[in-house]
Amino acid sequence: QALSNSDFDEQRLVFLFSTALKRYEWYFAQDEYDGLLRRFSNQLPLFLRQHQSIWNNVEKFKLEYYLGRINFNGIPINGKIDQVLVKDGQAIIIDFKSGKGDSSSSDLKLKTTYKGNKGGDYWRQGAFYKFLLDNDNSQTWNAQKSGFLFLQANKLEPDIFKYQEYVYSDVDLQIIETQIKDTFTNINEHKFDQGCEKDDCEWCNYIKSHQVISNRR
Repeated sequence: QALSNSDFDEQRLVFLFSTALKRYEWYFAQDEYDGLLRRFSNQLPLFLRQHQSIWNNVEKFKLEYYLGRINFNGIPINGKIDQVLVKDGQAIIIDFKSGKGDSSSSDLKLKTTYKGNKGGDYWRQGAFYKFLLDNDNSQTWNAQKSGFLFLQANKLEPDIFKYQEYVYSDVDLQIIETQIKDTFTNINEHKFDQGCEKDDCEWCNYIKSHQVISNRR
């Protein structure tokens, strides 16, 4: 609610962060704690200036919105969405990522199906969240976009916090729906990736016999 106010002060955001971090001061060595406080006191104002428009003119919202036991074409799915923001009657899905937006790992996970690849994990995650909202029986969301917002500045552009937004075509959604169906079928048929093949591995034995052989005490 505070972020949706265009007059929200940058130092207020720093104060909220430092207050929250203070509760976990015991967890860090003193130099780690001081470094985090110094780092984010400098970066949070930049983050807010770049992305505050995301929260402007929000009509309603949900934070950490959990949807469980959703029936997606006969497949049970569930998940927790960081933020659902409604503007002009359309829902925008926001997911926060703790890493850097220009890392090689992020690049891979942000890929779409362009040039025939299967799409990255974040691209697929955004569509999965759209499926959750589209099948939410408690209310109608009209989810149109998924956005991924990185909380650490880029490595090569240290003043930029990457934001990647997706609008999914019918073809995109069909591809991801097929991936969900295939995964669900493989789970039910106990078809998993190659295991370690050790004789006492409970999961490899489960794959072979559909029974868990546990060595845990």
